[in-house]
Amino acid sequence: MLDIRGSGANSVIVDAALVTRLSDTNVLRIRADSHDLVTIAANDAWIAGSDILMAGINYAQYTLDSARLQIEATAMREVGRGLLLGDLNGTNGLRLAGVAAYDFSGDAISAAGDVKGDGFDDLLIGDILANPHGDYSGSTDVVFGRDFTGTVAQQGGSGNDTLVWDGAARLLDGGSGVDTLRITGRGVSLDFNVLAKHHITAIEHIDISGTGNNSLTLDIHDVLALPDHTDAFFGASTHQVLVDGDSGDTVHSIAQGWVPGADVSVQGTSTPHRIMLRRV
Repeated sequence: MLDIRGSGANSVIVDAALVTRLSDTNVLRIRADSHDLVTIAANDAWIAGSDILMAGINYAQYTLDSARLQIEATAMREVGRGLLLGDLNGTNGLRLAGVAAYDFSGDAISAAGDVKGDGFDDLLIGDILANPHGDYSGSTDVVFGRDFTGTVAQQGGSGNDTLVWDGAARLLDGGSGVDTLRITGRGVSLDFNVLAKHHITAIEHIDISGTGNNSLTLDIHDVLALPDHTDAFFGASTHQVLVDGDSGDTVHSIAQGWVPGADVSVQGTSTPHRIMLRRV
């Protein structure tokens, strides 16, 4: 199985050779969200078949000789052509030119993490034959990530930020620091199980107190994925999410194997309506 679901819009190009290389059974199943794109390369004459339901998930099927592709039906699919450089327009991808000819820019590429602390991952590109300090000494360029597609509704910075929950927002990114997602209304049900189109990232603190009774539903995967760093509130080498609420608010996290622990004081305060979820 290949899972390209993540914190934003992702894409993958597949062909028959990739399917047979990755799968011992010549069947490659791809999990993807509705904003992800799976492109089946142009040089393969895949045949579309009937959808198949597996473990409650609907997959579109394509076959080519002995190879079979099963793509989550909610994903965007492009069959019959790859992404050409001439098609790049700044929203579906970027073309990055090297500094000088024959530097072999891009021969080495690596994820850099969030160098600027703005909530977007950055990229390291090696120019292995560049000459900044003598012949072929090499150099490395940092490409800073940003909201290239304009889909981020609210974005934090390098400090501690507060983002306000908006059910219509597509993407909320707290950035670095200890960031808060706050509900300001009443009767709001914030359910991370149904937020496929509302990616929320880099959030360590959720405040559901609002102006009335609200609820929060999340599971262990959310606690692992929401914070962009461990030990947000106290040192324990764990992923930590702090939840604030009033007496009428509820937090649902069923059958996740949580074990009750001792009360902790966070930022000098420990109240009955403050919950700390943490996972190594």
